[in-house]
Amino acid sequence: YTQKGFIGAVIVYMIIYVIATGICVALTRERVSINKGDNEQVDNTVKDNHGNTVGIGRILKSLFTNKYWLLSCATGTLIMFLMGTTGSATVYYTQYVLGNVSLQALLSAVYSLSMIPTLVLGIALIGKLGKRNCLMIGMGTSAIGFLLPLISTATPVLIAGMLLKGFGFGFGGASMNS
Repeated sequence: YTQKGFIGAVIVYMIIYVIATGICVALTRERVSINKGDNEQVDNTVKDNHGNTVGIGRILKSLFTNKYWLLSCATGTLIMFLMGTTGSATVYYTQYVLGNVSLQALLSAVYSLSMIPTLVLGIALIGKLGKRNCLMIGMGTSAIGFLLPLISTATPVLIAGMLLKGFGFGFGGASMNS
């Protein structure tokens, strides 16, 4: 259990992720239904309104000037940062602030397990509520979860806070990749 070993493991996981993502991108083809039941493979080149092929430079420029895509990336990064920080800070908080490191397992389990059903719920409700509203509901709920330990450090309050954080990140995260 060394820092060098941890960094090495992360690098291996990153390489596997990049290779797997590359395979997914390379093997994904868009299929457009022309007639009922007919699928025709479509060329993946990007064309403008006049049928001309669009170059990678123009595609990248349009990507990085798309304020909605940039906002989505920033929001996704913030959610991932907060989720990671919450997971890692729980160990520190239980050990050094509460003086009860054994509470970490319970709080982490409540946090992690509450995300799964609420992610599914968020995905199911995105069509009715909209991405923005799902994100706002989720982040508002998480904010309440972050504030609860300021009121009390009693175990039920901490559990409720982790439950709300997990619910909020699950619900808000549903809109992150859509």
